[in-house]
Amino acid sequence: MKVAIIGTGSIAPVHIRAIKDANEEIVALCDVVPAKAEKLNSVYGLDASIYADYLEMLEKEKLDAVHVCTPHHLHREMIVRALESNINVLAEKPICINESELENIKSATKKSNAQLGVCFQNRYLPANRKLRELLAKEKPLSATTKVVWRRDEAYYKSAPWRGKWETEGGGVMINQAIHTLDLLLWYCGMPEKIKGAIANTNLKEIIEVETTAEFVMAGKYVASFYATTASYKNFPIEIEIRTRTNIYRIIGEDLYVNGNLQELPAAGELYGKPHWGAGHSHLIRDFYSCLREGRTFPIDVYEAEKSLRVIWALYRSNGQEILI
Repeated sequence: MKVAIIGTGSIAPVHIRAIKDANEEIVALCDVVPAKAEKLNSVYGLDASIYADYLEMLEKEKLDAVHVCTPHHLHREMIVRALESNINVLAEKPICINESELENIKSATKKSNAQLGVCFQNRYLPANRKLRELLAKEKPLSATTKVVWRRDEAYYKSAPWRGKWETEGGGVMINQAIHTLDLLLWYCGMPEKIKGAIANTNLKEIIEVETTAEFVMAGKYVASFYATTASYKNFPIEIEIRTRTNIYRIIGEDLYVNGNLQELPAAGELYGKPHWGAGHSHLIRDFYSCLREGRTFPIDVYEAEKSLRVIWALYRSNGQEILI
């Protein structure tokens, strides 16, 4: 299939390598700074056309799919424009940063002949897939989740859209911890209510958004969730889920059942930063398999909506109980 990438920042090389692994053809790269696209074109030997305007690219290229790898606030417009052109879209998270944008995307999806897929790549890691399989036979009763990472002043100053409500849409929850929240909801289902708070604990003079979030979700199960980018280093993500008979723990990419480490297949080659995981290659291969076989890609706008609904409810909570 003929593929284009919009946005050639830090995540784009991961997409390029995964697309090549899937034996698809990258025919175009787009970035408002064309020199960045030219560099990737050369490094990966793509022979792709270079564009500064993604609308021009959508018009001129005969594309089967486009990957949206741009800053958060640009996702909605690019997704909708591609879907309106009946071009399949694979978008990085979050697909949007507010509810009106979400409704716009859902409307465009219904009207389009193309599919929208969303990069929650951690669903494809062996430990996470195995836990999902095990929990399909049981009822989760409680869960505890921790995301303890570091993002410093240099990280936020490396790109002007980071750390601002208008362009990032939030902080640790909508950027980093959204992947872990997605997994928790995938395992346990949507909660009915949430109570929690967010804080900027260490970068008040640098960014507007939260560096730390803490909340409790309740419904058919109860879950506590803690996330921060104020740590002195990145620690492995931890998820513990209890059922009536078992205790399941994910630590990084390891799965423990009642304290016993499970034997699992290797996660695969790591293309980007360790905390991104090795899931992109598996997800992107599955996305193109779905397109070729006429199947619905499992992580669509309605799956992406779930974590956003929880995050937006948290942002409204301020210590008060909010229905989701």
